[in-house]
Amino acid sequence: MPDSIGALFSQPDPGNRDSQAFRDGPAGQVMKWLDEIASLRQAHVRLRGECEEASSKMQLKLDAHAGRLRQYRLAYFHDLGRQLRGDQWARRDRERLIEILKSLADILFEVHDVDVIEDLARYSGRPSAELLGLNEEDSETGNLQDLMRSLLEDAGAGGFPGKAEAQASSSAAENANDPPPNPPRVKTGEAAEMLGDIRTLYLLLARALHPDKEADRTRREEKTRWMQKVTAAYAGKSLGGLLDILARNPLDAIGPYLAETPAKTLKGFAKRLKKEHAALSRVSNDFLSGQDPRIRRIFRKGSYSEAAYKEWEKSLEDDVKVFKQRAAVYRTSEGVRDLINLARVRDPRELV
Repeated sequence: MPDSIGALFSQPDPGNRDSQAFRDGPAGQVMKWLDEIASLRQAHVRLRGECEEASSKMQLKLDAHAGRLRQYRLAYFHDLGRQLRGDQWARRDRERLIEILKSLADILFEVHDVDVIEDLARYSGRPSAELLGLNEEDSETGNLQDLMRSLLEDAGAGGFPGKAEAQASSSAAENANDPPPNPPRVKTGEAAEMLGDIRTLYLLLARALHPDKEADRTRREEKTRWMQKVTAAYAGKSLGGLLDILARNPLDAIGPYLAETPAKTLKGFAKRLKKEHAALSRVSNDFLSGQDPRIRRIFRKGSYSEAAYKEWEKSLEDDVKVFKQRAAVYRTSEGVRDLINLARVRDPRELV
């Protein structure tokens, strides 16, 4: 018992989250997890926003890059085709040059959706069906371009495959705390304890968020919306739903009411919030792991790296330089002969 009235008023308020007694007690542990979960949520929202912004910016670059490569590949194709029509090639070299042009035609169709098979037929003097590996019956049964589409694999245009699936996976992970449609059976004692926690948590949230106790109009409207969520979660006996509201700490209104909650219940809340903290950590990791490898490299330390983005941007510029150099070389018969010799030991697709 304090010796004086002054000493009485100098005692720390156990409901004040800044007091030592509050921080060291079970309520302080709950507030610690609430703060860390809020921080993780903000970090995850920021990460998703940065990823979406970076991928949009990168996609614009990739589209422009694909357009430039398309121009160079078309130039390769027609320059090599004109060289093929000359009489300076031995039969074996001519066959190899046709194979190179077929590989280039495949790339133009798969990556850029440009059909040049008729041009190749004109340059080589071979029927289109033969170049596609079709027999005469096949060529008569349908449109030649449709048959070509069925033979070639669609390699896409260099964008970000799997992004939609990654976002869907991330959204599902964010909702991982919602109760499953068919929750697992629990023992009678555990069920009673859970119902007790649900009721205690509901009363805690109701006291903190009830709009009738709020004088400020804007906060009262916000509390009304949160109270509707609290009521719906309680009606559905959803401990996960109530814990999620607790973890979001709406309007920073939860702290003053925690000190009134039994210590045993608070420890249970802290234990469950700790699990949610671990689950949220996995969400961010899973979100990044589901992104395109190029995005992962730019976010390899968990946040956007301008240096990594510049490095990727430079790789696109280096690609264009290589294509530009090849375009100049493939215009000459000496360059084409070097290309034919290289195609003896390397995949022609790598060369075009």
